[in-house]
Amino acid sequence: MQNFPENIFTIIKKMNIQRISNSTNTLQKNHHAQERQSVNLTLIEKQLSNSTKESDEREYRIYNLAESLISWVQGKSLNNLQKAILKGAYQDKTYEEMAEDINCSEGHIKDVAADLWKQLSEKLGEKVGKKNFKSLLERQLNANNVLNPQTNYQPQTADYTNKSWGNIPDTSIFYGRKQELLTLEKWIIEDHCRLITLSGMFGIGKSALAAKLTKQVQDRFDFVIWRSLIDVSQGEDIFTSILKLFNPCEEIDASMSLEHKLLSVIEFFRTHRCLVILDNAELIFECSKSNQQCSLECLTYQQLIKCIGMTEHQSCLILTSQYKSKELDIEEGINLPVRSLQLKGLSVEEIQEILHAIEPFWATPQDWSFLVEYYAGNPLMLKVLAVHTRELFECNISKFLEIETHQTLILIALRDWLDKQFDSLSNLEKLIMRELALSQAPLKISDLQKKTFLPSSEEHFIEALINLIQSSLVEKSSFGFKLEPVIMDYVNSRI
Repeated sequence: MQNFPENIFTIIKKMNIQRISNSTNTLQKNHHAQERQSVNLTLIEKQLSNSTKESDEREYRIYNLAESLISWVQGKSLNNLQKAILKGAYQDKTYEEMAEDINCSEGHIKDVAADLWKQLSEKLGEKVGKKNFKSLLERQLNANNVLNPQTNYQPQTADYTNKSWGNIPDTSIFYGRKQELLTLEKWIIEDHCRLITLSGMFGIGKSALAAKLTKQVQDRFDFVIWRSLIDVSQGEDIFTSILKLFNPCEEIDASMSLEHKLLSVIEFFRTHRCLVILDNAELIFECSKSNQQCSLECLTYQQLIKCIGMTEHQSCLILTSQYKSKELDIEEGINLPVRSLQLKGLSVEEIQEILHAIEPFWATPQDWSFLVEYYAGNPLMLKVLAVHTRELFECNISKFLEIETHQTLILIALRDWLDKQFDSLSNLEKLIMRELALSQAPLKISDLQKKTFLPSSEEHFIEALINLIQSSLVEKSSFGFKLEPVIMDYVNSRI
């Protein structure tokens, strides 16, 4: 075998290494080219996806703006046919194509569509038809008179908070209502309810329950607002207050109409998860309940509540009220996004926990049961009794109950609250309560109607009875309708 010089082997080795390196470089170049091509394809797909998403979102916002405007005019939610026509018009379908899709006559489609265009024309101040429907609403979305969350929304900064607690009650010490809290949390988180009313007699704990619930679910929302309506005529209107929280860096145009403010709020409710609580809402329902002329402030709040209940969005409004709104009854249902919960009294154990947090009150088991039954488990009424007991008998409730006039003493302390609720009733509602108080036993509806007969009252009797039940002033039982003992004694004192 011929011996090659060492440098020859070195050269061959270098050539092999170079060949391998060239091959590797070629592979790497091909791989990088494939990677660039893959990246380019990914970018193209992402752009197409974003474009499609933006288009879908645009369609969703235009559709919902149209729905809000028409719902405002007709005072109720759109039906399925109206929604299908709006969607078909946005997709540039002919009336014939819509009729085939919906399985309806073309003539009927045109009639319903004509009514929709008329209602939109009224709200937008210019003629709307199938051909210009899309362009006009797109212009509305781009205009300054309807807030565009994508362009006007400001990101959170260090000195900005997305929660406005107002005068929310302190619930650091809270007892009872475990089942109610579970139910309400399910309605909000799982069932995505848009509007919830907590109703019940004064002092039953509506505000405390709403506050406790709000603290529990606040992390599920982008924005949380608590407002008390003790005096709706003072301070800035609710829309301005809400819009300032939503857009703290945006100055609210003072000339903006209430209608445009409402549309801006609803639009924000769609693009963000918001929780708004309006406490003492009975103050804005009283005028409609008694058929009186409502103030502008009350009408504004009523419009806000109705619109939030009727239109589609991802937010939630909670009301606390001594009674429900008539207008909301028809929208309400156990499987619908508008629901209500009427609060009843607390149990003996829950009342004991509340009073023991104040002082170590004592009573016999029989007296505890009597208290809760007589005062219908009302926390406020029992706290008033506890104050008298602490001052007179060193927290011995049984001794306080030995006083013959103890019930009168408590009624005097509660009279301001009871008078306010009783005086807000209609004459027919007062008459129903008077007859139930005099009977001192449950009455069937037929007997009660005979006793309260007044000229022209027959057609209003059922409505009056329902109002009293929803206000927790009248109770239903298997034997008929009755008053709670403390209410019965109060009504008899007024006769």
